[in-house]
Amino acid sequence: MKQIRWHFCLSVFALALLALALPGVAAAAPASNTLFSPLAGDIVVDAPTQPTFALPGIFSLKFGDKAGDAELDIPAINTVGTVTGLTFSPEVSWTSLSLAQKQPVVTSGATLADAQLSVMGASQGYSTDASAQIKLEPSPAFQTSGKFGFRYDGMKRSGGFMLQNVALKVAADPVRVTLDGVNTGDAAISFGAVKVEVPAANATMMVDGYQIKNGLSDWKTISVANAPNTAIQFGNVASISQMQLSVAGPSASFAAFGTARLNVNANQAARVDGQLYLINDPVNRQSGVALSKGNMAFQAGGWNFQMEGINSIKGGVKVDTISLAAEPLSLTAEVTGVVVSDTVGFSFDQAKVAYTPDTSRASGFAMTVTRNNAGYVLTTTTVFPVASR
Repeated sequence: MKQIRWHFCLSVFALALLALALPGVAAAAPASNTLFSPLAGDIVVDAPTQPTFALPGIFSLKFGDKAGDAELDIPAINTVGTVTGLTFSPEVSWTSLSLAQKQPVVTSGATLADAQLSVMGASQGYSTDASAQIKLEPSPAFQTSGKFGFRYDGMKRSGGFMLQNVALKVAADPVRVTLDGVNTGDAAISFGAVKVEVPAANATMMVDGYQIKNGLSDWKTISVANAPNTAIQFGNVASISQMQLSVAGPSASFAAFGTARLNVNANQAARVDGQLYLINDPVNRQSGVALSKGNMAFQAGGWNFQMEGINSIKGGVKVDTISLAAEPLSLTAEVTGVVVSDTVGFSFDQAKVAYTPDTSRASGFAMTVTRNNAGYVLTTTTVFPVASR
């Protein structure tokens, strides 16, 4: 802060020397101006004027009616300002000093507007506040805009950078990042929204209401999703599509909900597909992974096993149809309405088993088990071989 006072003193001293040494360039206005009436020829008013020191086109200092007040005009740097409580004895001091940009500065890739600087006097510890609206667009891959500044609290002897409604866009593959609503204040930094895109994976991550305060971070939601009608491929065997995941912040105990469509297709050997759900509900104390409308099929050497309509239920699983075809054994089986849960144990609606060998050589049979209100009813049918001539 001694350096600030030293620079201010040097500036004032230099202006004073210029005013004395170059009266044709730097002019000091008189303390009063006597005006005459052109008709009566006598004095009509004695109007005091404001003393001014000036270097035309470079600098001017105009004192106000009130002691210690002055106006600054610095065309050389596109700036105007005011000073209050300015004194020179026993040392240079002031109550407040403020500077402001007169006109925006615009270039091909940047704009600087509303630049302001405020420096309080010694009684406020030379507290400083500087800010400006800045817009940078050097290329389509990098853009930023918002209010940037610096604050120094001379009483607390602490300071830091200030951001207000700052936006940032960085489009550099393989990751593209967009920030909106970046703000600082009260020892915290917050982001209105953060978006991260990974074009190669057709995936996007969004963070809403993220903030860091007193060393702790929190957010409203973090969501991850892949683009509609696209899938994340795992070679030629598996893919994940319709992926969505939302996770709340620590203040919401990381409540989460996610869904994704899983598809595994290993030619004729194996096929798996279904809608997966991830749930973490701290309020109802529920968490886990669920499956909806799932299907599985496995085939090898004349054996074919399928499960269709797999659905997770509370405390268990429900399957619409389970079927098995074993060609080497001439055997088929099918069970429908299967339920496995903590409450009912194991149950099904109907089960069919059929043994169908070459009926010209051996007999076969069919067995059916059906559930009704009284329990299960078993029926069997025998198939005799057909006599040949």
